[in-house]
Amino acid sequence: MATLAIRDHATRGKEVIEILEMLGGKQTSDIIVEENSFYTIEDGIIKTGVCGLGDEYYTMYTLKEFLEKFPYKVGDKVIYKSEILPIIGMKWRDSNNTVIYTMKSNCGTIDCYDSTWMKPYKEQEPMSIPETMKQITNIAENLIKIDIPNGYEFAGVDNQQVVFEKVNPQYPKTYEECCDILELSYISYCVGYKEDLLDDFQKLLICRDAYWKIYGFNPKTKSEVYYMNSLPSYLRDLFPMPTEEMRYIFYKNFKNKLENCKNLFSYGDY
Repeated sequence: MATLAIRDHATRGKEVIEILEMLGGKQTSDIIVEENSFYTIEDGIIKTGVCGLGDEYYTMYTLKEFLEKFPYKVGDKVIYKSEILPIIGMKWRDSNNTVIYTMKSNCGTIDCYDSTWMKPYKEQEPMSIPETMKQITNIAENLIKIDIPNGYEFAGVDNQQVVFEKVNPQYPKTYEECCDILELSYISYCVGYKEDLLDDFQKLLICRDAYWKIYGFNPKTKSEVYYMNSLPSYLRDLFPMPTEEMRYIFYKNFKNKLENCKNLFSYGDY
């Protein structure tokens, strides 16, 4: 039977040489490529010839034709009989004009004489940690109903135990940020000294509601709450918080307004 030959390609000549090297050919010198030439292997050496001269001695392919019939290369992974195997070798068989692919398996090596028995395998890009956690969360939520404690998020499953991680909430520091959380417009309620106190008070109630929303807090259903003991009782009872941390941060962020409001109820008009 005829020996393999691949026609030169105007821009992919190096790829033709690479394929022939994978088939066991070696370059002993730089190959001079001429128009309408081809590459072949003779006595283990990659050589070039001119198409039309002695073509009856060769099985001639263009690069496109060769890759369509023999699409795999050394280093590729393929699916062969339900296994994912790497190709570690290639050789040309003149007797039936085919490429024999050698693959590595756990039991040794396997030779495949027909590339139609193989399927391409493409490794998937590894998922990022957030994507992985999202997938685990979706699976877990579809399997079981998980009651996630306030202030925590689902972190995964370890030794068949559901694991939660504490979430560090981002508390707003201004009235405007609190309005954003509640999806409210910014409003100045009053003007004037006593009116300014009322304005602070109205804004404090909105800020309080924003903090409650972050935690999912409802003082009517929560048995344990934390009060700001430095405030008079008429204010303290209006601003209970679900955690010590939230109580501290709320007071720290809105201390001036809270202190101003101590004077609010000293006026008989209110």
